Amino acid sequence: MKKILLIPLSLFILMLTACSYGTSSGGPSSEPVDITITTGNPPIALPTISKPIPDTKQTNHEDLFQSLIKDTSKTVPYIQLGEKIQIELKDKAPQSYELKEYLLRDSGTLKYKEETAKTITIDLTFQDGKGSFILEENVASYLSSNTQDYEEGATLRGFHFVGEWTNKKEELVFVVRTDATKKSS
Repeated sequence: MKKILLIPLSLFILMLTACSYGTSSGGPSSEPVDITITTGNPPIALPTISKPIPDTKQTNHEDLFQSLIKDTSKTVPYIQLGEKIQIELKDKAPQSYELKEYLLRDSGTLKYKEETAKTITIDLTFQDGKGSFILEENVASYLSSNTQDYEEGATLRGFHFVGEWTNKKEELVFVVRTDATKKSS
């Protein structure tokens, strides 16, 4: 009788041990990173979409850009060139990170192939969980021969942030409308 009880009890303990893998402090965390992206004074929060990146998967930022643009509850804001965009992490800064910029079509797809318009990696340094950059002209904006692309607010720019912490890797995108070129004073 004791052997009969011992087998189910052993299986139960084995199942509990297997199910708890990944939820301890050593496994991957499922908690999303708390990131806020703002611009302006007073600060305006920019709409974002983020998701964890499993170790075996490559990022697909274009799908995230399209999802953000299709989300009718989120408005893509207009930001003038020369404005500061701030990224604030509520938790500790990632061990490694990268912020890239892309020119987008209104659908959220890339406007130019990466071979045509080189992706811009933005220099960003975090201090006390905050990093910022100035929204400058993107030289790839000059590739367009469509005069409507040079109208105010006609340039759609997508930003893709990938951060890697001790127990997780996460990507986040945000999109802004801006001008193709600085206005002359």
